[in-house]
Amino acid sequence: MSFSMYIITILFLITKVLLTKQCCDSVVWNQNGTTIVDIQLLHWQKTITLPQIAIDSHLSLYIADGNQVRLIKTFQPLTLPFKFDEHSYPSTVFIDRHDNLYIADSGRNPRILKYSLTTSENLTVIAGGNGRGNRTDQISQCFGLFVTDNDYLYLADYDNHRIMKWPTSGKAKKGEIVLQQGDQFSPVDLFVDKNNMLYVVDQNQDQVQLFTEYDSTEGTTLAGGQGRGSNYDQLRVPRSLLVVMNDNCTTLYVLDTGNDRILKWSSLSWGKGAAGTVVVGGNGRGNQSNQFNSPGGIVRDPQGN
Repeated sequence: MSFSMYIITILFLITKVLLTKQCCDSVVWNQNGTTIVDIQLLHWQKTITLPQIAIDSHLSLYIADGNQVRLIKTFQPLTLPFKFDEHSYPSTVFIDRHDNLYIADSGRNPRILKYSLTTSENLTVIAGGNGRGNRTDQISQCFGLFVTDNDYLYLADYDNHRIMKWPTSGKAKKGEIVLQQGDQFSPVDLFVDKNNMLYVVDQNQDQVQLFTEYDSTEGTTLAGGQGRGSNYDQLRVPRSLLVVMNDNCTTLYVLDTGNDRILKWSSLSWGKGAAGTVVVGGNGRGNQSNQFNSPGGIVRDPQGN
């Protein structure tokens, strides 16, 4: 079985070179990535920071650059059949198992849009769209989306320090608050497992935590939480996560943006104070094949590669 990871700085493809039968934590990665999309060659604005990506079942790449969502297909930029106005700010994207594209518009009127890539249906607002605020029919800036197999959308509502849940049908007038924390809580990415456990990147507190849905108590720290820094038990402005589950263990990959690296922790050893293992990066900021420059997103392709 092959297993690939896509990271965007430019856009790198990192491939696995070893997998044992014991645990996914035994994966060893090539230290030199392959550039498959160079953002500068697409003539994007130089002000773009931390672009986010998603991959559909045909391995086409969708990139939220803060100005519009672009489709990269066979390494050529294509324009989707819709555009955003000057008041919009596409901040992240997600593609579910049905090839529905979800776009977080964190502009003047924050909302989550849904678009079918298979039927090319019109955009549908499925969350927010009622002005910026903290009511349950409103959202603020959103940098993380996740859709479960039973078609519920979870979103990281950054400015409101909460995680919300909405049905993807678009028929709900209001969302549910499934996690609300204090003002220091700054969720920027999340993953929801089949038991509705929430893995959340808390950027301001430089940690990844595990929460039970609807439980307002403090979460369990899986990675970081040791203050901002560059030690292996620390993170510096983490931006994204990838959770890989198998029968033997769960592996957590964290995009440690401020340190220009990806770290991993195994469920066999994670926890506050536990040191992560550098997967790729950590060689200083730059444009070499073993370096990152403020990477923004990390995803796994839909074929399990």
